[in-house]
This record gives sequence, C-alpha cells and structure tokens, in this order.
Amino acid sequence: MAFISNISVTGLFGLYDHSIDLRNRPRLTIIAGPNGVGKTTLLSLTQALLTGNYRRVVKHEFARLVVKFQNGAEVSAEHVETPNEHDEDDLQLRLKLRAASGAVEEAVVSIPSLTSELSLPPYVEQRGPESFFDSRVGERISLEEAHARYGRHRGRPKASIQPQIAWQEQEEWRVDFIETKRLDSLILSEARHQRHPRRRESETAPIHTYLRAVSRTLETARIDSTRLRQRRDRNFVRRLLETKASRATVSEPQLKDRYLKIEKEAQRLANDGLLTDSLDILPDAGLNPTEKRVIKLFLDDFEAKLKPLRPISAKVEHLRGMIDSKFINKSIQIDPVDGVFFRLEESGQSIGPEALSSGEQHQLALISRLLFTEHKGTTVLIDEPELSLHVSWQHEMIEDLIQISKVADLSFVLATHSTAIINGRWELVDELGPLVEDGGR
Repeated sequence: MAFISNISVTGLFGLYDHSIDLRNRPRLTIIAGPNGVGKTTLLSLTQALLTGNYRRVVKHEFARLVVKFQNGAEVSAEHVETPNEHDEDDLQLRLKLRAASGAVEEAVVSIPSLTSELSLPPYVEQRGPESFFDSRVGERISLEEAHARYGRHRGRPKASIQPQIAWQEQEEWRVDFIETKRLDSLILSEARHQRHPRRRESETAPIHTYLRAVSRTLETARIDSTRLRQRRDRNFVRRLLETKASRATVSEPQLKDRYLKIEKEAQRLANDGLLTDSLDILPDAGLNPTEKRVIKLFLDDFEAKLKPLRPISAKVEHLRGMIDSKFINKSIQIDPVDGVFFRLEESGQSIGPEALSSGEQHQLALISRLLFTEHKGTTVLIDEPELSLHVSWQHEMIEDLIQISKVADLSFVLATHSTAIINGRWELVDELGPLVEDGGR
C-alpha cells in the first residue's frame, strides 16, 4: 500500500495551477481558499483518475493532472486534442504511469458519448451539454440519469484503453472521496421522512447503512476469534501432555496476575460487543503443579483468541470516546445482537440512531465510515467536513481525524472554508488563491 504524496494540476479551468504536498506527520492536509479556485474539483479529479472514472475526468478543463505516491509511483492524465473539438465521440485522455520501479507505461483512453446514445421522449428537453428537463414534472435530469432512462442500450458505454496498462489493477493505491454535502442531504432527507413516515415506510434510515458496517466488522472479528479458539481446542490435550509443557514450572503469583489482566481485557471486549464468553473464577486455594500448567495453557489459548479482537476494539473505543464526548445526555451502546444504539443518561431509555438529531447522525455516520469502512492505506479526500457540525465539533475535528488516521491507518485531505476546522493548525494548510495581476497564484 502507498499513500498519495502529492496532487498537482495545471490549467484548471484554464486559469489555475495547484500543487499540494500531503503531510505525513500527521497524515492530514487541509486545502483552503475562496470559492471557485477548484478545491472540490481537485479532490474529485484525483478520485476519478485513480478509480478509472475517466468520463468524470475528461469533462473538466485542465492541461495536466498528476498524482504521486510515497513509493515513487506517479499517475498522470492530460487531454488529447481531437480533429473536431465539438465531436463528443472523440473525447480522449492520455494516461501515463511511472511505476515505483521507474518503468513507464502510456495509454490513450477513448470516452464514448452518452448523448449520442439517447432517444428522448418529446417531453424531455436538452438544456445544456449535461442537463435535461422533464416538462411533465418540472424535474432537472443529469446526462447520466437521462442515459439510464432513455439510452438506446442498457448499461453505460465503457471507455476503451489502448494499450492496457498495469496501474489499473493496482489495488494498493487506495483513494476515497467523501462529498459531505451528499452525506448531509441523505441525513436531512431522512429527518423529513421521520416527520412524514408514510412517504417511505419500507426504506431504512441512511444512518443504518453506515452502522451496518460497524456490525459486520465486529461479527467478522468474532468469527475469526471463534475459529482460532476451535483450532486450539482440538489439540489442547496433546499440547498439555507434551514433554516441555508437562515439565514447565509455573509461578502461581505470576499466573494470578496474568489471569486478572486477561479478565480485565475480556470485560472491556465484552463491553465493546466483541466477546460473549469470559474467564471462570480462578480458585482462591493454592494450586498444585498440574493445575497451574493447565491454567497457564488455558490462558495462552484464551489470550490468543483475543488477538483478532484487539485492533477492532481500538476502533470501537475511538468511536465510543468521540461520540460520547460530543453527544449531550446520550451514551453509545454496542451489542452483538442489537447492534449500535444509544441510552439516554437521565431516563436510561434506549433509542435507535435514527432518533438522533440530523447533526448527530451526520457526525456518527462520518466517524463510523472512517473507522469501519475504509481500508487501511487509503487516502481519504473529504469535501467541506464542517457541514452540519457545531463550531465546538469543528474545533475538535483535526485531532479526531489524526487519532483516526493512526488507529485505522489512513491519510486525510480536507477541502474547507472553515477557520474553526483549521483551529490554529496552519502548518497543515495549503491555501489555493485566485490569480493576481502578474499571472501568479
């Protein structure tokens, strides 16, 4: 896996040249600047290039886009001039890969037109290159939506790449783009649904989509732990009777001290929804040599069972700490059966996450996604993370993300207008400014 180290673009909108060196200690970079200089576009282009969404790349005006990685690899894209600038069928990109080894590959991507595939009914008018209008219901429709509804062939025409290049299969180059506006709109639309439940009775609240990832991660860890315990249980007697184990001298004080430490950890893991069984009570009476050897081997096996649970427990503890410190009069609860819910501190009543305020749901969704959905080694690009966040939460965001970057092994790039998000950490900021009179940035 290799994190992104630099993102640069020249000629963005025909105006701007930007170059962002991503921080490594901590792994968090903030892009700031006025509206219109391309903060969001830069993040969107980066994600589109690395995930093969060339249709999104080619629709933006730029001269050259380059993404560099910490291992020395580099991917770039530039527009290819075509004989007829107005022929959508001739849209092309030139891709170049410089692998970590230094080897270079090039290819040209041809992006077929979506518009030529459309067969529009008379009540749908084209209002722009990528905009349509349904006059029956007064609805604006994007080009991709229009193609999904009125395209002559099923499925989106795929871009062709000649020749094929190796970087398309590089799974270790991980990137994700979180459009906070979209996340916010999902949460707010669900809040409206709560006031008018008949509208979508069969649908599940969007917040549950994110929390299901938490439950799945916990369940996978529990299964791994159970399988490990079962493998060790099958040869427990043989290992106990082995010469080395049968003759080992075991200190009773050390054994009891170790027992108490493991019992304390088991209780914490149970509280995190990761463990359903626990240690039996250690006898108070003195132990004979055979009993001590049996208990030592049992503790070895029990501690081995906890190993796959520990990294997940660290994520749960961060989720719990961040949420409980922000939500007023509520504490997060995690149960192997009931999943994630909340307890009201004054009444002790349990409520589901859909009963939280839209701002609380937004924060819960974002933190859950980062901790439990992102693969380690991912560079996460977040656009306007301040949306729906109280100013005090904005002040805490940088430290929260730095903690998450460590426990989940992620790198973050934020595009923001909020000085509350920056909160004095100007050493993490790259400011993208408008052109000045002499042609500089």
